[in-house]
Amino acid sequence: MKRRNFIKLSAMGTAAVAVSACEISLLGQKQSTISNFPISSAKIISTWNHGLAANDKAWEVLNKNGSALDAVEQGVRTTESDASNRSVGLGGLPDATGKVTLDACIMDHKFNCGSVSFLQNIENPISVARKIMEETPHVMLSGKGAL
Repeated sequence: MKRRNFIKLSAMGTAAVAVSACEISLLGQKQSTISNFPISSAKIISTWNHGLAANDKAWEVLNKNGSALDAVEQGVRTTESDASNRSVGLGGLPDATGKVTLDACIMDHKFNCGSVSFLQNIENPISVARKIMEETPHVMLSGKGAL
């Protein structure tokens, strides 16, 4: 299978599982919005080992009655700020031109979203993506435009 198709199928599968889980939980809990889930029904999943520290941070936020969106942002910031992580953030590997360029995206329970791409010299692109979502009419900004 080609990489592009694999990524496409993985993204669709992940989205389908997430939406199904939310719908099932909403029916069972009779909650009006996803953000009102009781913490006992919360699930935090990481694909890679470096996500474990992010999960710990996200739980910390949730246990202090923080929102799910705050938990996601703070968890991702933990990984982005880890210079030993070679996949994203400060320790990310450079692109073909030798520059470390970062991407991030975030979505809330109302399907508002914000994203950045080709961002440089910013430690936490996830926070820039959230600002785009909450404070601009845009969905995505790239490079210097995202600064």
